Amino acid sequence: MIKLYVIRHAQGLCNENKLAASISEKHCGGLSKLGEKQAEELVPKLLKNKYDVIIISPMIRTYQTIIPYLKTFETPPKIIISSLVLERDLGQLKGKTLAETKKYREKLNVEDKVSWLPPKGESILDVYERAKKFINYLKKEFKGKSVLLCSHSVFLRALDVFLDEGNVKDFYTYKEPQHGVIRKYKIK
Repeated sequence: MIKLYVIRHAQGLCNENKLAASISEKHCGGLSKLGEKQAEELVPKLLKNKYDVIIISPMIRTYQTIIPYLKTFETPPKIIISSLVLERDLGQLKGKTLAETKKYREKLNVEDKVSWLPPKGESILDVYERAKKFINYLKKEFKGKSVLLCSHSVFLRALDVFLDEGNVKDFYTYKEPQHGVIRKYKIK
């Protein structure tokens, strides 16, 4: 069994500015002031558990979220940076406001937001496939281990659907993870 603890990164500047930052550091950058506070407030919660490994995405906001926790160790747990746990790639819509991306979909009369593929981006179905690959990776590499994952909203929702054995078409009925809230799963 694997104990998987998941957190959405603390609030980024993109979240504060209501931008669809996607996988762009240019459009999101690091944590907002509130995000920095959230990362500090996570430390006592994270210290309640022991993690054999920490997995983060390549985005700076995931690393900045766990830095305060890592500072509590002389020798911190192993950190793995994985593109499997990246946020959804919105392609040419990166950096647009959330309102602009919604207006873009409405202009195209997009009815199936789960299958919809942004120009040069990825669909929710693509993110869901990455979530499945991530769980298979965990099962192969971390049996009997405790894993902390710091990732992004869309990826974590897709992961929730998969772990819940739900239908990916119901993606938007799943609650968006809150910044800095720890959730736990047992993976067999």
